[in-house]
Amino acid sequence: MMSRSFRALTVALSTMCAGAAIAEPLSQSGVIASIDSDKRQFTLESGDIFIAGPKVKLSTRRVGEEVLIRYSVRAGHLLAVKMKRAPVQLNVPAKN
Repeated sequence: MMSRSFRALTVALSTMCAGAAIAEPLSQSGVIASIDSDKRQFTLESGDIFIAGPKVKLSTRRVGEEVLIRYSVRAGHLLAVKMKRAPVQLNVPAKN
């Protein structure tokens, strides 16, 4: 029979490992290739297909727009939890 402290340690370690499986959202940037509002999905030019989470407003996005996406992987699907327009980067020549 396991001692009480060993069982407590086992439960604590199991809980910590389970928490590690729930990772923080990942990030990706890309250009929107298509939007399917009925399915709440959008595809990037890279071919990645995302499902828009409840806080993502697809109605404000356009095909060709460069975006930054925070997402998580749920049941094998990419779930976008946040999406915003990518900042414009200016190519300023370096001074000599």
